[in-house]
Parts: sequence; structure tokens; C-alpha cells
Amino acid sequence: MRGDRGNRSVWRGVLAGSVGGLLGSLVMKAWIVGMRRAQTGAGRTELDQSGPAHQVAEMAQKATATFLSQRGRAACGEMVHYAFGALVGGFYGGLGESWTWVRWGSGTLFGTGVFLAADEFSLPLLNLGNKPGDETLQAQVQHWLAHVAFGVSTELARRALGSMLENHSDDRSRGAAAETVLDTRSDGAQR
Repeated sequence: MRGDRGNRSVWRGVLAGSVGGLLGSLVMKAWIVGMRRAQTGAGRTELDQSGPAHQVAEMAQKATATFLSQRGRAACGEMVHYAFGALVGGFYGGLGESWTWVRWGSGTLFGTGVFLAADEFSLPLLNLGNKPGDETLQAQVQHWLAHVAFGVSTELARRALGSMLENHSDDRSRGAAAETVLDTRSDGAQR
């Protein structure tokens, strides 16, 4: 029985982490747009159309021989960004239910890990991003801070939603236990 409860806890963590990852992706995007706006002084700033998510959209367009408008490529890039955030957040949420050290730093360790694994290693390896030495130190720090914002907001959302799901699950368990007690008492009264 204990193993089943542990599995529910992990799945609850995956769900809470996925929702947290979506929220974290939104916060990360807002952080990046805000940084660009502060640097350029522009009133409205779009995300970089040559970023990794948009490059994946270009690859999808070529692979399917389908034309995507600029707006379509931007939408596809956004979907990749949010899907990746949800996937990584779900992975983080599930691991965090089993190993508490994963949650150290309230998401800062997680955000830094995503930055190192994705921006500094995987994306350059797949030719989807700049190599670490190709960017200025200021740009790298801004990307790292955006990922820290992603990690912290993912963790905060994971905690809040995980707590809500746990309370809901406990309420349902208590309700089922109360029904069992009432059924047992009514069976005894009939005898």
C-alpha cells in the first residue's frame, strides 16, 4: 500500500511540476522581454526570432515541406518553448517527490541546471544555440538569470499546486473512510 501512495505522490509531483513549468516558461519569457525592453528602451519587444525554439520551428517547416508564415513560425516557436518548460518541469516535479535535494534553493538549483544542460551544452551541441564563448558575459548572465526565474517560479507553482492536490486527495480519503465507517455501523444496526 505504501508503494502505491508513493506512486501517487510522484505522479502528483509530475502534474504539479508540469503546470509549474508552464508558468515558469511564461515568467522566463516575461523576464527576457523585460530585459530587452530595459536595454533598448523600446515600448514593445518581441522574443528573438532566431532563438532555439524558432530554429526548431524552421526545421519542422523544412521536414514537413509546409510553409509557415512569420506569425506561424513564431507560434510554433512559442509552443516549443512552453512544451519544453512543461516537460522539464514535470521531470523536476516527479524527481522532487522522491529526492528532496532536487528542490534545494527553491528552484534556483533547478533553473541553473536547466541553463547549463540546455543553453550551455545541448543547444550548442545540436547547433540550435550559440556556443558559450560566442556570447558576451552580460548576455550569458541574463540567460542564466532568466533560467533562475524559470526555476523559482516553477518551484513556487509546484509547491502550491502540489499542496492543493495533496489536500484534495486527503479530503477524498477521509470521505471514503467516513463512508466505510458509516456502512459498517449500518450493517451492525440491521443485525
